[in-house]
Amino acid sequence: MLHMSPYAMGIANEKDNIFWVFDSESNDIVKYDFVDDHGPGNTEHGDGKVYRYEDIVVDRIDLTTACHLAFDDDKKWLYIVDAGSLRVIRLDITTGTVGGTPSFTNYDGLATYQKVSGATQEVVVSSGLVKPSGIAVIEDRMLVSDNSNGEIIIYDISAIPATEMTRLQTGSAGVMGLEIGPNGKIWYVNTPNNTVNRIDPDSILPQALAVTTTLTNATVGSCDGTATANVSGGITPYTYSWNSFPVQNGVTATGLCAGNYIITVIDANGTSITANVVIGEDPLSIYDMDAGNLISIYPNPSKGTFIVQISGAGNQIGKSEIVVTNILGKLVYKASVKGSYTTVDLSSAEDGVYFVSLQNQWGKTTRKIIVSH
Repeated sequence: MLHMSPYAMGIANEKDNIFWVFDSESNDIVKYDFVDDHGPGNTEHGDGKVYRYEDIVVDRIDLTTACHLAFDDDKKWLYIVDAGSLRVIRLDITTGTVGGTPSFTNYDGLATYQKVSGATQEVVVSSGLVKPSGIAVIEDRMLVSDNSNGEIIIYDISAIPATEMTRLQTGSAGVMGLEIGPNGKIWYVNTPNNTVNRIDPDSILPQALAVTTTLTNATVGSCDGTATANVSGGITPYTYSWNSFPVQNGVTATGLCAGNYIITVIDANGTSITANVVIGEDPLSIYDMDAGNLISIYPNPSKGTFIVQISGAGNQIGKSEIVVTNILGKLVYKASVKGSYTTVDLSSAEDGVYFVSLQNQWGKTTRKIIVSH
């Protein structure tokens, strides 16, 4: 055993017999290297090594609320709950200069007892905490428990300072230590309730930024298509940019003509992703073609020869077919056309009422004409 931290309130294992402790008596971080396992209760200290980081100042909030420590996956950064300052800091354990005698007396006759100065430290979280206590780190996520209200706060630590993502409600104050177990399950201790509890969140691991799109095609001859970006993963909020003309910056782009479009999404970390959208053209319904006044016929009545004028969107949809039937539905004329004007000759047809239809892959519209020789 080593006895150099009489009011230790947080601990983390680096590897083997090396442990890091928050010493709330001296308000600093201490590295303990037992070298060989001394066994429970043993008093041999001769090979022990202790290093004090006296310029890493950490404060307790009271004598009963733990201030836990946690390493990142690479064992480079030590994350520290500084409860007295209502923040979380981190220490780069690969930095600092060893040398000098610590201010706290060496009572154990250690093989090595020195202080470390100038180590790199960073503030990870400096707001939003009432009584922080527990901490756990996995990949780009950090979890901190708030003893005052039982919340477990999830942060994105891919960039420092961290970005708060969400808060999990445990429903009871007094949460202290926590750990991330297999499959992302969260285990935590509630001290007043004397319980160990588990939460199964959907996911606390980083989710890659992803985007899919939904769309509505434009109608023939119109620019009324729409496209919507459906984004998941990354860090909110997102920003959007459609390469339409003019550029649109909402989740949905409107007023799109048929064609290819690109949506670029950027999350709060600056990560970007793009997706392609192809807006096609939907056929006009019969009602739409009629409402669009796509054809006109003149003269009407006619002595047998008349002109069919195709206008508007009907003149932009390629090859069409003109079909003329009598009042009994019998076909009397049929021709493929492409262009604005077509002359129809019914001079050999009997007098009467005829129906002239313009039809193609998009739909059909019909007009009535009277033939009287």
